[in-house]
Amino acid sequence: MKKVYLILILSITVFSLSAQPDIYPARAPKIRAEVWAWDNPAFKNYTVPDELKNESAVILARHRQIDATANKTNVARQLWLGDNTGKLFYTNIDRSMILINDQTALTHYSEFSFKEKNRFGASYSYSSNSSITILGARIIKPDGSVKEIDVSKSAVAITEGRGDKEAYKKLAIPELQINDILDFFVCDIYELQTMNISEQFIAFYSMDYPALHSSCSLTFGKNLTIEYRSINGAPQFSKTTDSSGNIVLTAESDNIKRINDYSNTRWISPLRDFPMIRFVVLQNASTVFYKPKSARQIGVHENVPYKTILEDAKNYLTFFRSKQLLIKDIPEKVRGMVFNYGNAHLDIPKEKLANIIYAALNFEWPNVENAYYNSATFILTLDNLMKVFRINSQIGFVTNKYAARQDEVLAFDDFEYMIVANNATQYFFPPYRYRVPGEIPARLQGESAETFIFQNRSNDYTTTSSGSFLSGSTIILPESSPEENMSTMQLQVSFNLDDMQKIDIKRNSVWLGDVKNYVQPWLLLYEDWDNELRRFLKIDKSIVEELNKKRSTRKLIPQVKSNFERDREKYSETIENEIKQYHGFAPEIVKEYSFSSLGVTLEKPQLEYEISYTMSDFVRNAGENIILDAGKLIGQQWDPTENDRNRNIDAHLPTRRIFENEIVIQIPDNYIVGNIEHLNVIFSNNYAIFEAVSVIENNTVKIKTKKAYHQTFIQKEDWNKLIDIIDKTNKFYSSSIVFQKISE
Repeated sequence: MKKVYLILILSITVFSLSAQPDIYPARAPKIRAEVWAWDNPAFKNYTVPDELKNESAVILARHRQIDATANKTNVARQLWLGDNTGKLFYTNIDRSMILINDQTALTHYSEFSFKEKNRFGASYSYSSNSSITILGARIIKPDGSVKEIDVSKSAVAITEGRGDKEAYKKLAIPELQINDILDFFVCDIYELQTMNISEQFIAFYSMDYPALHSSCSLTFGKNLTIEYRSINGAPQFSKTTDSSGNIVLTAESDNIKRINDYSNTRWISPLRDFPMIRFVVLQNASTVFYKPKSARQIGVHENVPYKTILEDAKNYLTFFRSKQLLIKDIPEKVRGMVFNYGNAHLDIPKEKLANIIYAALNFEWPNVENAYYNSATFILTLDNLMKVFRINSQIGFVTNKYAARQDEVLAFDDFEYMIVANNATQYFFPPYRYRVPGEIPARLQGESAETFIFQNRSNDYTTTSSGSFLSGSTIILPESSPEENMSTMQLQVSFNLDDMQKIDIKRNSVWLGDVKNYVQPWLLLYEDWDNELRRFLKIDKSIVEELNKKRSTRKLIPQVKSNFERDREKYSETIENEIKQYHGFAPEIVKEYSFSSLGVTLEKPQLEYEISYTMSDFVRNAGENIILDAGKLIGQQWDPTENDRNRNIDAHLPTRRIFENEIVIQIPDNYIVGNIEHLNVIFSNNYAIFEAVSVIENNTVKIKTKKAYHQTFIQKEDWNKLIDIIDKTNKFYSSSIVFQKISE
């Protein structure tokens, strides 16, 4: 996912600055005094409702206070230094008051880490971006007495790296006890000249612990632009103007939605379920960074229309046209590869030709993300290449189901880019090493996309002209079927001849569609991926031979070879981890393995491999009989926690999917198997199914199981129906087979 909205404390990466006077010693105590003096009734109420007194902790109150102002650069800097940036001054204070009810919460809140100062060098000495972080904490005892923590004396510097440079500070609060109230805040103060504040949000939900009250107060200077949107039941801002003419936005609520503990919550879509107010702040005094056209006007803008944000996304994409000239060697190389593939492409159908172009560009695209190699330049390059080979193509803008709804977008980066080719029969997406051409990422399936023809001023794919978007259409990206996202495991199981307490397993594993995306990144070696794509694209030289062609790249060969050798030597650990991932525990020994398909080409879209290994922990003795935990052979299953079961938000599954197992267990000599009717089950509803069919045949026990998810969206009211199927699957997972000893 592109953004995750699950933390309450603002986190912003800042770059660079020149030296400035140390303002921290004087500002920190002043900020603490101001915060403790807030006249906010919520921080004076220590009463907890009876129904919450058994909670691990209760957030009694929390408040976000943000102040942002901007100035313009002075005339001298503009004339003599060419500096037209101005500065943005941004202060964010996040305060919470929490009742500690048990040891778990006490441990959680007894220690804080923070970075006191951020300063980094810039291209020019007069450009500066800086930040400081001030922490405040005090303990309110049950009798009402208050003890403030002296952060300046108690915080310990943690050093690391060269010269034992201070990395951050750690504050321990040893006097905090159960039944105490911890009142603390984090204050981040930014002074920015060559960058902007990233998108922010005010949360009106809580994670882990219930919250009673949440509020915010945002003050913005006269020359700033603010755009915001309240979503999922969050309160609306009230707008006023202070005596200095600054805009003040406030909101508060006692109806705080509690979300399950994030670490135990699956398939969430925060921007579609969590109550929050999203907002962006634009520094209009600076010309250094990109600003969308719709946001240039000073003032506050609520719920900017979808079409306006879409125009921003289109304009932002054209901004990257100027970067393409610097990466023209890649499209030139891809064009040569495509010509070489199909005898000047004359005998290749348009659909296959589009797939080859995408595969070649995806193969050549560097595995980096910067101003030149990113999703925008990839899509522009792909669109240009399609036009070079006379393939009908359009550029699409689509939201994803783990981000904003289409009618609730806030900024241009709420959209993702795509290519629609050959009259909307094919879809292509930004680079991902293992993506087979035409595969639609799970997060985009079922989403609505706006497509447009991008008209270049020149047919030359290296041109830097901006181009323009012609009228397009709206499409709904198709959802894949369960059969297109399938995991199939075929296991041949026998008792180990040397030790009947162990079993030998030969497993054939096949992953298809979205389920293989969870396996490929850590199971496949880069060298194998590279060789497979070279074979598919009919590239006759290996990566080493290709590097050897140019004098400038020959020096890289020793390092490339060394990396390949190192990865190959450590690969046995990867294989053992795959077995552990499947069974839940490590093998006794791995005998052999081989891949028949890497799942990275159209002709072999499935990931498939065979492996043989020996496992313990499956067999128990019962006198002369032996008990095999046969249910565990289907692979470890999700065991929902109590928190998982008490879900109060909708579930957004990636895709519909199927998990199948075919298990053949060899009955050892001088043993028989009794009744296995308990291994024949079927459970199903509208959301999922689990079924198992077991028979005794030809001195073997054959078990076939199938678990399938039928829907990708489950309303919270129906969540228990899915949990019911999961529980029944886990019951089968606990099933055993008794092998009875017979007289010889």
